[in-house]
Amino acid sequence: MEWSNFKAVWDKCSSQNITLRIALAALTLAIIAQSLVIVALYDKQRVVFVPPKIDREFYIASDGPSTSYLEMMGDHIASRVMVFTSSNVLPRFNSILPLLSPANYNEVKTMLARQAESIIKANISQIFYTSKIVVDEKLQTIGVFGAMRTMVVDQVSAEKTSVLWIKYRFVGGKFEIESLHVSSENPNNPFKPGAPVASR
Repeated sequence: MEWSNFKAVWDKCSSQNITLRIALAALTLAIIAQSLVIVALYDKQRVVFVPPKIDREFYIASDGPSTSYLEMMGDHIASRVMVFTSSNVLPRFNSILPLLSPANYNEVKTMLARQAESIIKANISQIFYTSKIVVDEKLQTIGVFGAMRTMVVDQVSAEKTSVLWIKYRFVGGKFEIESLHVSSENPNNPFKPGAPVASR
């Protein structure tokens, strides 16, 4: 091959190589730009889930729900877990099963089933009136405080202040219950670091 032909082929290959590198760099930049746009849009999106009872404005964004949404969910869960009779306790407890976190589903479901069995055997009814709801978004807990009265057959207990603590998480736009804890003696958050292990 003559030098002139070799140089022409070399120049052509070099030109193609440079063109391919520029095209590759442009495609890489386009993919990075598209990824940044998708992430920005995802962070700004809002997905609205309607609680069973709505009494105020709320929203759910990709970075989490509003405090009002958490308060309404806490009130709803308390109405299912803290208010019951021996004849309706199973359906009331079962109604919150879809909200349980997959990681803790079996543990919380078993705990609720045992509680329901005890309630049915002892023929217990319970009333709970919510007085205040405390949300700690950092610890991801909701405390539903209120007056509780329990009735065993015809015996009515004295009204006492109780609190239902809900440990939750918010994943992919969904509210999930990780754990429940009911206390009538200690109103402090059992899910704070250093507190005893909490469960109902």
